Amino acid sequence: MKKIGIGLFVLLSSAVVSAKTDQIVKDARKTIRNAFYQSDGNEANKVRDRLNDAERKLLELLPNQKTAREKAQCYYYAGMVQKRFNAIENTKLYLKLQMDTARFYDSLYKMYAYLIKCDSVEMTGRKKLHYRKKAQEDLMRYRHNLLNGGRYYLKKKDYKEAYRYLDMYLWSADQPVLKDYFLSQIDTLYSKVAYWATTAAYYSGNNEGVILYADAALGYSKNKTYIQEYHCKAFLATGDTLGWLKSLKNGIMNCPEHSYFFTNLMDYYIRTKQYALAMKYVDHMIYYDPKQPLYWFVKASVYMYQKQYKQCIDMCKMVLSLDSQHIGGHQFEGACYYHLAANEVDSMRMVPVRDVRYSKHRKRVVAYCREALPHLRFVKEKNPDDAKRWAPMLYMIYLNLNMGREFEEMEKIVATLNTTQVDE
Repeated sequence: MKKIGIGLFVLLSSAVVSAKTDQIVKDARKTIRNAFYQSDGNEANKVRDRLNDAERKLLELLPNQKTAREKAQCYYYAGMVQKRFNAIENTKLYLKLQMDTARFYDSLYKMYAYLIKCDSVEMTGRKKLHYRKKAQEDLMRYRHNLLNGGRYYLKKKDYKEAYRYLDMYLWSADQPVLKDYFLSQIDTLYSKVAYWATTAAYYSGNNEGVILYADAALGYSKNKTYIQEYHCKAFLATGDTLGWLKSLKNGIMNCPEHSYFFTNLMDYYIRTKQYALAMKYVDHMIYYDPKQPLYWFVKASVYMYQKQYKQCIDMCKMVLSLDSQHIGGHQFEGACYYHLAANEVDSMRMVPVRDVRYSKHRKRVVAYCREALPHLRFVKEKNPDDAKRWAPMLYMIYLNLNMGREFEEMEKIVATLNTTQVDE
């Protein structure tokens, strides 16, 4: 008898819930059917309140719904509430009255969200989908206005809100309720909208959004270089080093004229001492454009960091043959000769003064210093306030070339630098 009583109670409870659900859905349908634009402000507020109340009650029903069909029903009519809100604002537009643009687009976005959720929920429990065709018709009918919402906020430079609509436009095309539709025709706007979405995501600081749509955005012919750069920066911001490197390499291959990709990849490889990989991409870029000083200079940098000074000097000569005013080329060539001279000084100290080798080392020291001098003087002239770049090297050069007056001047500058470093 006890089991029978419990079973009867469950049946009665289910019947009560079902009756309540039926009544709320019935009331919601009536509210939706009778909701129209009202010119009187008080009446307009009443219409809005009744629609909001209907939506609230439908959503409150959801936790108690047992079947997928019942849950789908709640989402569907919540979507119809938002469709009615949209229709009311559209009526104002038709009557050439001031409409609430934000509400117009927001209701459309919510309708999309509810109808897609309706289809998704119903799929979990039924082979025959009661709401799919109706939902699909509304989603396709209003799809262009969803895109207009994204463009509206782009023009206002509200990039966060613009992304919300553009993301819904793109994401919804891949949902089951619409996916079958797009199997038979191509959404020709997809790559263009992906470009807008990627841009909106970038300017709103949404790195995940950039990563999500950048590949599709690259299918659009406009501003591919910037999209590729946004892609790289998004990976870097999220700490995805592998994604960042891959995107940089793609940028080098697809947008070789944009130095951002090359310089960042080279900086990473040199910083991590992956010189062979750095050289591979440097040589690729030199083959692409042998008259670009940047590529030769980076190759010089790779040699410099490996302390291959003579090879670095050869590269610097290539840089300066293409751009005689290239400060980096002058600095690196001067620095290489300085280091070669310093190495000879070290070797000279290891042998007696009267040894023939001492004289040979001394001659090489002088020769290297003379080669370094014009380059480092050029750097000093162009960057007089950046003494750290040239003063220590010129100090040693003036000393070894017996340039007394210049040496005394440089000695004072170096002393000032040393004092500053101690104070810091």
